[in-house]
Amino acid sequence: MRKKAPDSLLKIPAQSLNLLQLVGDTLTGKEQDIAAFEISKQVTFREYKQYLAAVKKDSSESYYRTQLPDSSIAKRPDWEKYISDETYDDYPVLGISWENAMNYCKWKTLKENKNNKEILFIYRLPKCSEWLAAKYYLETNELESDFSKNYSDWLLSTKDESFWDIGNNSWRQWPYDYTYFHKTNDPPVMKRKLVIGDSYRYRLENQANSFFSYYATKGYRQVAFRMVKENVPPREERNLSYSGASLNTLYYWKLITDYKPKGFLE
Repeated sequence: MRKKAPDSLLKIPAQSLNLLQLVGDTLTGKEQDIAAFEISKQVTFREYKQYLAAVKKDSSESYYRTQLPDSSIAKRPDWEKYISDETYDDYPVLGISWENAMNYCKWKTLKENKNNKEILFIYRLPKCSEWLAAKYYLETNELESDFSKNYSDWLLSTKDESFWDIGNNSWRQWPYDYTYFHKTNDPPVMKRKLVIGDSYRYRLENQANSFFSYYATKGYRQVAFRMVKENVPPREERNLSYSGASLNTLYYWKLITDYKPKGFLE
């Protein structure tokens, strides 16, 4: 019998893992050190509705409607029932685009930092290495897990075929954490994000899922999302070294101006 994991953020300890091996890649990989982090279960519709209520209160009706689950995930009557019925409140919210999932993370970040003089931590989508490390740790320790069950997950990671040109660059041996925060006027090919994990749809279609790429501007009926909580480096450390995803995410959200990313490679 699996032990029940806590309902709050899951604390994942530091691990050294061969990530390529975990995704079944044929490339020869080395063990990679993954620092300890905290990750959530898949965000429920009840949680997402709290965000929608805040948007409806503070924004225009037109913007509010852009934050709803994508209407393409079901026929119109079914979609209207989905967004209005409480039946699905405790299930992972579906049809949320990558952009809107990140909007939710931004809202939660600001909400929980409101009593601080500056942003001390953020919520964001997980990097691929974090998702794999969390799944591996939970399964190895027989803890309850919603990874690769009914729905897949959005990753912070970007789809970029050119990144596979490994050559002699050893740092390219783990390409799945590559992150590019796209701009509004970028072409669609630059707005593709990675999705990871099994889902009911992949099983129905007899597809073996490691990674799929989808457009950041669209929601999908088999894709949910979860969050990683990450501390923000103090202001005096921001330009001294590359500090991870938190500062790049804040820069993308336009919540800091005293930091310019040195690159998008994590």
